[in-house]
Amino acid sequence: MKFHVFQHLPREGCGNPRRWAARRGHSLTVTRFNLGEPPPPADSDFDALFIMGCAANVYQYRDFPCLLEQRRWVEKFLARGGKVVGFCHGAQVLADVLGGRVHQNPFHEIGWHPLTLTGTSSPLSALADGQRVLHWHGDNFDLPTGAALLASSAACPHQAFSYGGQILALQFHLEVGPGDIGAMIEDCRADFKLSGPWIQSETEIRSAAERHAAASEEIFGRVMDAFVAAR
Repeated sequence: MKFHVFQHLPREGCGNPRRWAARRGHSLTVTRFNLGEPPPPADSDFDALFIMGCAANVYQYRDFPCLLEQRRWVEKFLARGGKVVGFCHGAQVLADVLGGRVHQNPFHEIGWHPLTLTGTSSPLSALADGQRVLHWHGDNFDLPTGAALLASSAACPHQAFSYGGQILALQFHLEVGPGDIGAMIEDCRADFKLSGPWIQSETEIRSAAERHAAASEEIFGRVMDAFVAAR
């Protein structure tokens, strides 16, 4: 399969998506919006798209015109049957495209916190209920009409949804695996000035990454295998 990635943060790599694609023999190309790169034509022969995290909110079109360009691209790509996986900002983009309102969450959620799984048959069946995954967000989304809620957390009611076999939206960062956490911390270091019950310190996040990041990579592979096989 041919995968494309929309990337927004300066140090962010493609982490688990790149490693998984290489293991499975898939090709993977990247548009780096943070460098001003234009996306390829939406009718390119990609099979699937990964939308990565971003410091901007999806509704900041006036401040970040590339967000509108991204939305239009995604709409066209979905219309021709492409499959899309969104992480954090990417999940919010997908909710927005499907008509779900994106808004501030009551809490910032930063660190390794457990998920509650809500779907009985879903691509997230590789996760255990209560699995700790990395969160780094202040916004959330309303569940789009027709979407299936797959997970929630104590701080955030909508953590993941699917839409048929075409869309998988993950508010949490399953794309971050071993060796990736340092780049994310540097890209988002300003958020450590925030306070709240669901914000871990840098030390706590790095320590938890040593315990959980390898499992995240293994789970990511199983989730993506299920997703690409879905119809």
